[in-house]
Amino acid sequence: MRKLIIGDLDKFTLEVNQMKEKEDTYLIRSLNDVDHLVLSHDDQVFFPMSKLPQVKSVDDPYVYFDLESYPFFQKAKEIITSDPHPQGVFRLRRKTRSTTTNDPIIVDDLFVVSSMFGSPKMVYVKRTAKDQSPLHIIVTVTFNCGTMAHLDYTFMDEEVIELEWSGNKKIIEFTSMEADPFATKKDHTLIYSIDSVLDHSHPVNDSLLKRLDDIRNLVTRGDQR
Repeated sequence: MRKLIIGDLDKFTLEVNQMKEKEDTYLIRSLNDVDHLVLSHDDQVFFPMSKLPQVKSVDDPYVYFDLESYPFFQKAKEIITSDPHPQGVFRLRRKTRSTTTNDPIIVDDLFVVSSMFGSPKMVYVKRTAKDQSPLHIIVTVTFNCGTMAHLDYTFMDEEVIELEWSGNKKIIEFTSMEADPFATKKDHTLIYSIDSVLDHSHPVNDSLLKRLDDIRNLVTRGDQR
């Protein structure tokens, strides 16, 4: 059985040009990039969440989320969820090159953050005027557990993530800009491994789609307040 991971090759720690084999695991930009690659019924295909509309062409597909695939997020999640009832304030700040108008990155990130705190109870969205550049969006979320989250987005030609958690005697601070002061790329730490994607991918099923729809509806209503 082969595992085929669709994704931006620059996002992965493994250096590849078009396709790299690792124990029957292939990392490729798209299925169309490999003309001789014929899918069999037992192949597993993993799409980035941004490619969700394309999964209809594949049987039993999986999707992975950008934020959930980063090692620093998994470490933060491990610390936060070591408390069975985490309460506090979670902050995520992104500078991102995403240019989509329906803000799927917000829904995706909120889906991932909800894996720590449960389903969101209420969402408020504030954004700058559409003609202002760069576009800035702030999302405030309350969870049933009492935790509050602030998701802060600036859409510009840069990729930076900052993460903070102020909880029960636990404080976490991370910024991708300072993780390696000797690196030359500004977004050098915003990469993940094949193993991380495989470990944290989700099967595309009715349950996943419903959770995404529920969050999307909360974000839409929060944007109208």
